[in-house]
Amino acid sequence: MKILVIGASGRVGGELVKQLLADEHQVIGTTRQEKKLFDNDNYTQLDLDITASKESIEKQ
Repeated sequence: MKILVIGASGRVGGELVKQLLADEHQVIGTTRQEKKLFDNDNYTQLDLDITASKESIEKQ
């Protein structure tokens, strides 16, 4: 299953991503950090600040 985790760099989000990857799900994580958080072929990262304005999010 492909799953989006908003806030993958947080404590809860990070643990959730780890568990989902362990269960072999495809995970897309969002974070404001540029460094890739997880070295796993099933993990994709979007650099996204959901606290930004609507226009800024659309550009991201």
